[in-house]
Amino acid sequence: MRRCSLIPQNLTSCVKFVGIDQEKIERDTEGRISEEKRKELYKDIIFFPSIVFGKICQLALDNEKVSRSLLVLVLNSGSTLEIKIPLQYVCIEALTGAIIKKGNSELKPIDDDRVAGELAQILKNETELFLKGKGIRIDSESIAPLFKRLDTLNAPTNVDKLSKPFNEVGYIISGEEKKLIKLRDTFLHGSIKTFGEPEDDFKGLFYISLKLQFLISVLLLKKSGFQGRIINYAKLYEHITERYSDEDVFFKI
Repeated sequence: MRRCSLIPQNLTSCVKFVGIDQEKIERDTEGRISEEKRKELYKDIIFFPSIVFGKICQLALDNEKVSRSLLVLVLNSGSTLEIKIPLQYVCIEALTGAIIKKGNSELKPIDDDRVAGELAQILKNETELFLKGKGIRIDSESIAPLFKRLDTLNAPTNVDKLSKPFNEVGYIISGEEKKLIKLRDTFLHGSIKTFGEPEDDFKGLFYISLKLQFLISVLLLKKSGFQGRIINYAKLYEHITERYSDEDVFFKI
């Protein structure tokens, strides 16, 4: 995050940029902010470390998924929300693949693969008997996907898989953020979430996009060793989205 290089006593230029309510800032009789208050306002706000930038570049050089995600982010910046959001989910999925190296075995509903396999076989046998009883050919191509799903019943959910990289980089994902990740299938399967009137759709989709951009930034920055505050645009633009929260505009990660 970029910090104003010169911090004026009245903080006017910086405050407007980050959305801090100037009316609530205590001032002296001359309208100045105390040095103590200024330090509190800018605690953990730093110039972007060159070493972190170097690590991001190295990640992109070492991993095709990271470099592709960065390229998509740049090219996607001017897209409409209908295009931007699905590609943001693609970025999160790509970064997940780059960050998670050990697989997702611990996310399986049943720890023991042998037990899970036995359960899948029982379900397949029962399904076969049921279909035969209904006069349905079990060798039909239309039935094959059903049995394939039974074979993968112990696979982790997409929500669990896409939430895991945040734990890996040391970020505790919120319940609200998990709900947004759960919308991944909606957008990647050709649909879109609606909120009512066109104006409501814009507000809702804009909010989703801002939150996804934040999550992508968290993955990239935390993976590269960044510690500090970044701008929480979902909070900064809550007067537009009307999705109000108690989060800080300067969010510490």
